Amino acid sequence: MRTFVFFGLVWLGAAPIAQAQTPTLRLCTGAVGDHYHRLGTTIAKTVGPHAKVEVIATRGSWDNLERIDSEPPRCDAILAQDDAWALYQFEKPKSALMMDRVAVAYPELVHLLCNAKADIKNASELDAARHTVLLNAFGSGTYITWGLMARLNAKLAPIKTRTASPDAAIAEVAANTAPMCMLLVTATGGRTLSAADTQHGKALNLVALNGQGLHRKVGRDRRAVYADAQIAAGTYTDLAQADVATQSVDAVFFINPEWKARHPKAARHLAKAVQGQ
Repeated sequence: MRTFVFFGLVWLGAAPIAQAQTPTLRLCTGAVGDHYHRLGTTIAKTVGPHAKVEVIATRGSWDNLERIDSEPPRCDAILAQDDAWALYQFEKPKSALMMDRVAVAYPELVHLLCNAKADIKNASELDAARHTVLLNAFGSGTYITWGLMARLNAKLAPIKTRTASPDAAIAEVAANTAPMCMLLVTATGGRTLSAADTQHGKALNLVALNGQGLHRKVGRDRRAVYADAQIAAGTYTDLAQADVATQSVDAVFFINPEWKARHPKAARHLAKAVQGQ
């Protein structure tokens, strides 16, 4: 018991308990306007009083991994494709980065689009001597997915690749000037794919991508990051007339385990906020 004196009056009472401060979480997402940045903004609003989330715009999964792996870390949590984390461990074996998987945000689907003249029905028909696959910029989700898949399936490794923005890639592949394809990793129904379907759907085909070699367990936690999935008929008007077999990869909310240990209650609320989206 402490004694408090106010203007000559004596009051006996318990010592006041300091209120715990709301923890701040630096969340690295993606470019302003893309899926990850919008999700980060929603998480910040949803988690409410349990954590103050600073949404940081970045170049995406690979940039996020490098930021949380820096010394000192520039993020406390990140949104990233599951295969980006697996590839990062392949590419940077000396990294001591450890992260906890808080929650899966949503599955993304691998879309392999080829021009109709290529007459390709399955990725297994890609020929290193004839075909080129266009990928988004280095560090993008698309670039990462092809990089890991080429490690897991030796038949994909020799296929020539070149970088181009998604919009430029769609226009080039649709022009049918050469037997080429492009890769896009995203949830169905996004702006880029909707535009491709509307503007170039008859010149493009969605091509099947089976799981040959792609379901091997990778990374320190020995996980399979790809799973069989389907792009259902009717998802797009012209890109596919029937179901197309492909692979899914999760978009994951990862967190620094030290931050999680310091703020376990806030971490639980963050998990609920991610899963609720």
